[in-house]
Order: sequence, then structure tokens, then C-alpha cells
Amino acid sequence: MVGRYLSIILGVLVMAMAMTIASPTALLAQEAEIDNILDVLVVTAFRGLERAREVSQPIEVISSEEIKGSTGKDLSDILGSHGIQIDYQNTRNYGNVTITMRGLTTSTHGSDLFSEILILLNGRRIGMDTISLVGMDNVDRIEVIRGPGAMQYGSAGMGGVINIITKRGKEVPEGKIEVGMGTDEYYKTNLFASGRADKLDVAFGMSFSKSGSYSDAENNLIENSGVGSQIGFYGNFGWNFDEYNRVGLNITGAHVNRGGTGSTGVLTTGPEDYRNHPYREAQWKKTDSADLLYEGQTQSGEFTWLGRYFYGESSYYTLRTFEGLPAGLPSDYLTTKSEFKNQGAQAQISWNQGIFHLTAGMDWLKLNMRQRQTLLPYVTADRRSDANSVFTNFGGFLLGRVNLLTDNNLVISGGIRYDSYDIDIDSLVRGAPREIEPKSYEKFIPSIGIAYSPIEELKLRVNYAKAYRVPTPRELIGNFFMGSTLYVGNPNLEPEENGTLDLGFDLQWGNFAATVSYFRSKVKNYIGTEVLPEGTGYINIPDVNINGFEVSWRFNIARQLGWDFDLSPYMYYTHLLDYETPDGKKLANLDQTTLAGGLDIYSEEYGLSAQIKATYHGMPEITSFRTQAKSSGRGGATVWDVSLTKVLYEFGDASDISLKLGIDNLTNKLYEVGAVSATAAPDYGSGRTFYLGLVYNMD
Repeated sequence: MVGRYLSIILGVLVMAMAMTIASPTALLAQEAEIDNILDVLVVTAFRGLERAREVSQPIEVISSEEIKGSTGKDLSDILGSHGIQIDYQNTRNYGNVTITMRGLTTSTHGSDLFSEILILLNGRRIGMDTISLVGMDNVDRIEVIRGPGAMQYGSAGMGGVINIITKRGKEVPEGKIEVGMGTDEYYKTNLFASGRADKLDVAFGMSFSKSGSYSDAENNLIENSGVGSQIGFYGNFGWNFDEYNRVGLNITGAHVNRGGTGSTGVLTTGPEDYRNHPYREAQWKKTDSADLLYEGQTQSGEFTWLGRYFYGESSYYTLRTFEGLPAGLPSDYLTTKSEFKNQGAQAQISWNQGIFHLTAGMDWLKLNMRQRQTLLPYVTADRRSDANSVFTNFGGFLLGRVNLLTDNNLVISGGIRYDSYDIDIDSLVRGAPREIEPKSYEKFIPSIGIAYSPIEELKLRVNYAKAYRVPTPRELIGNFFMGSTLYVGNPNLEPEENGTLDLGFDLQWGNFAATVSYFRSKVKNYIGTEVLPEGTGYINIPDVNINGFEVSWRFNIARQLGWDFDLSPYMYYTHLLDYETPDGKKLANLDQTTLAGGLDIYSEEYGLSAQIKATYHGMPEITSFRTQAKSSGRGGATVWDVSLTKVLYEFGDASDISLKLGIDNLTNKLYEVGAVSATAAPDYGSGRTFYLGLVYNMD
């Protein structure tokens, strides 16, 4: 452990020395060759276009070039390589992934209102299913804000915001077809095309993949860990009345058939005929959504506006297959089924007077949820639950920014937001109707920040913001079984709320870029659990303190030396200094250290790009907040992944055929990706795997 931290510190010192020793003139001469992290344009922090230099929070842009070169299976691989904690429930193919930033986490699936991290698709909330299901070829870039985002978007933005921005058709047509196969009977086919003809722009894509069960690093087959099929589609269609006004329609969908848990358990509850028989569990998931939006501005750009209506549906259900049942009994049983229907609207208008910039708007969201634990026919009626919930939110916000000093290099920004929430629940609890009074919440939160660039290469920033998460219907009504444990709702829960102070700096010195942040967050009314006579209940924990620091850097060594290609080592490092209550109880399932690094290589002359990535998979110190149980896992492990893309043949200047090669877990490390349950073996990741694909590119 000490050696790893020492190597990190030494690495940072070496980079600092390189900056000091190198000639500033030589560094600045290469500045035009690389992307400047301070002047890249972003849209997430202010709900409109601005330079990263004007943002008072740490913000990062993951480019389409990086996504294009990756051999990862979904966006969680990309985010994990940027120092964000990624965990899977059971196996990866089961389809439930959680993201943790600054000690706060998402739910595994469903609406993002269940989460403390906000997931956006093109600026509107979409939920966790997007991360593992959206096709990577459709993504133009990903903007990541580390820290609160509730003032801009409402409930759930406590620990961070991830905005997935998809591609639009451009004047130059773009196309891609990829066909590949890999270890564990993995197959995939991706198709993407985009372009623009006169006033019409079009971008669309489709994907298909499937996989068999995988083996861990010790060559143990993890049975029932494959996925039958995963099908995704995406479309972005726009009509441009002129260069200032556009109407667009975005369609996104993904269907997952039979994602296996990878575990074989033994049922120990229910009628005698069904006890002590091995079972396997799998999940089916489906999510579809459509957005209709209008964007416009005046010719001078002084006023811009946006209006959007969206509708989406998602569902998932789990099925258990039993082995060795008595003759005449069916072998498959539906255990749970959840359905979500959401619709909403956004409207905003911005005024840019040069020095002053104001944005005002409103958000409306209505979410219908039905969560059933039918557990038929092998569970008695007194264990069945069926909850119907309607969640309605209306919010209004005002954001402001003022640019001061001669070069507008001092930016003061802030905002206020008001939200009201109404929750109606109609439920059947353990076979009997249960009434709960409708719940209403109101939240009013502010934020303020300062970004100052004393020189062109440096931005100093400080930000304070409040954020919150309202309780979910399941936490309010509860009374559902997870395994053999009954979870009991608490209708008196209050919303979680945190206030976060964030300070740091961003540096772009020629070919070297770095970001350093310190954050201190105090969470009030943290929603945890306690032991009750009838099961496990939800409670508000008055205070939880979370603070830590983040360091990231990237250095293009080849450009620094004047060579005509890219050779860029990089690192992302987060360390939590404190994540506990005043009486010393630590939060569960958090990696105190999150670490990722690697080396990016690109040569246009040789048509070659390569990525070498190392991700440290930590082991949480505490696995249960309630009991403060220590982790019994194997400890942390560093997993190396390698991907390479080489142009094989060029068709003029417009298209080519490339070979893509990927090796995941290069050193064949045994590492855990989830918690150990009562009926399952440890959730180990796969051993060394290979991927080989052929890609046709047109651009």
C-alpha cells in the first residue's frame, strides 16, 4: 500500500520537474498541437455553451476519439479508466452497474432519482441503464462534473454529473461497421452512419452482442454468467430551418435478453417442495425513450432558447430456473418485475450580454413506477408485494455568470433552484393492501463559485453548492424481500442533503495538463438501514462527513520532444480522507482509493492507435454500514487492459479498413467486482480475454 502511494507521489513530482526544467518557449510552441482543457467548450455546468475556463467546478471531457479506440464493452469501461469507481451486482452481464464518485453512488438500475449521481443523455436525466446499454459508436463526447449538480438539474446530483452527448449528422458523412468476436463466445456487430443533406441532418446506429459464460483468472467457469443477446438502437434526426433554429427527434433503445447472475443458489424458504433445490437467476431488461426538442437563437447570439418533451419506458424482471424439482412441477418462476414510465419537459432561455450571462428555466417530470415481487408459485401470499407509485416534480432555476477584469479572466457564477415533489403510493404489502399518505417535499438550494485565470495556462477555482436526493417510494413504503431479508419502509424519511466546498486548480502548460481538487462535503439525513424485529428498516442518519482530494494529469511526451505522433501517459487518483459519521461509523462499499492510469499512443502517419490502461480495483473496508462488518475479500488488484487499432487498407482519403485488437486483464489477475451474497460465490471478474474485430470507417 505504502509503495503504491509512494509511486504515485513520485510520478506527480517527476511531471512537475519536467514542467520546471522544460523551456516554456518550447512548451508553448506545441500548444496548438493538443487539446486545451481550459478552453474546450462544455454545456453541462451552465446548461449552455461555455468554456471550461469559466466553470468553477472540476469538469472533464472524454472525447469521441478515445471512445472510438476503446475495445471496452460499454461506457462503464471508459468511465472506470478515468478514475471513477465501477461495481457490478453479481456478474457484469447481469446488467446492473453502479458508479461511485466522491463517496456517493448510483442505484443499479431504474430511474436516476434512486441515485446520488446524476446521469444525463443530451442534457436530460435518463437513469443508470444508459451507462451499460447506450452504444459507444453513437457518443460524441462525455462531460463529467465531479461534485454537486442538483442546482442545475434537481434531485440526485449530490456526488457528480455524467452527461452523455450523442452525435449529430454533419456536412461530411461519417460511417462505421464493426464485426468482432472474442473469448467466451463473445460476438458483436455495430453499425453507425451520419450525414447532412441541405436542411436535414441524420445520425443513427444499431448494435448487437452476445456472450457465453466466462472463466475467472484461475480458470474456474462462472456458470450462468453470459448474456443471451443485447440489442441497441439510436437515432438523432434534425430539421434545420436555418443556421439558428433546429427541431430534433432523438430515439434511444436497448433490450437485454437473459443476463445471468453467475450464481447457483439453494432456495431455503417457501413450500417444502421447492426448498433445497439449486436455482439459477437471470434478468431481462428493456429501455426505450424519445425526445422532441427545439433549439434556437437570435442572429447575434444574444438570446438562445431550448424546449424539450421526452417520454420513456423501461422494465426489468428476474427469472429463476430450478433444477431437480419433483416431476410435474414447472421449472421457471418469475420473481420480480419492475416497470418505469417517465415523461417530462424542459424549457429555458439564456441572455448573453457579454459581461453578464443569465439562464432561466423550468423542469417537469412525472414518473410512474410499478414494482412487483410476485414470487409465484413457490412463495406464499403473505410474502408478495405490489407497489404502484406516481412521482411528480416541478422545478425552476436561475443561473448567472459575470466576467470581470480586463481579459474577463475572473468569473463569478451562481444560481438558485426551487423544486417541489409529490409522491403517491398504492401498494399491496405481503398480500394485504396498505395505505400511505401522499408525501410532498420542497427544496430550495443555492450555489456560488469563482474561477480565476491569473495567467493563460492556469485556472484557480472555488465552489460551494448544495444538493439533495428525495426518498424513493420503495424506501417510504418498503416491505419487499431481497433474498430471505424483509426490507421495511419508513414513511417519515426526510431527503438526503449535502453542502460541498470544492477548491482546486486546472493547469495546461503546453503538452502537460493537470487537475487538482480538494472537496469537503457534509451529508445530512443520509438514508441508511437498521435492524427491526420484522426485518431491515430505513432510517435517516443525521450527519456524515465526506472529504478527500483528486489528482489527474496527462503529458504528451512525444509532442514535447517535437515528434510527429502522440505518446501520452496519464493518471487519475481519488483518495477519501474521511467518509464516516461523527461517532466513527464508516460508509459501506466504498473504495478509499480509486486509481487509474495508462498510456495513449497515436500516429496518423502509420494509421496506428493504442491504449494501455491500468485500473486499480480496490476492496471496501466496510461491507455493511449497519453492522460495520469488515470486508472478507481478497484485497485490491490492478488490472491491465490493452487495445490497438491499425489501418490495414485505405480507400483514398475518405475511408479505410482497420483491425482492432483488445486484451483485457492482460496479467490474468483474480479480482472481485461485487459483494458476496449468502447464496453466491464471490463475484470475480473474468480472466484474460481477447477481442479481434474488423472495422470499416468512412469520414
